[in-house]
Amino acid sequence: MPGFSNALEESLHRAMALATSRRHEFAMLEHLLYSLTEDQDAAAVMRAAM
Repeated sequence: MPGFSNALEESLHRAMALATSRRHEFAMLEHLLYSLTEDQDAAAVMRAAM
């Protein structure tokens, strides 16, 4: 069974760390979207979707 790409896994970890550092009870979609802005490929996709 395939796993997540390294870039996505890093983004997920950043999202969890962000939620934890802000003392949020849950990591939500907003945390993930914010962490994806630090990934060049994901940021390019989001810019293209605008």
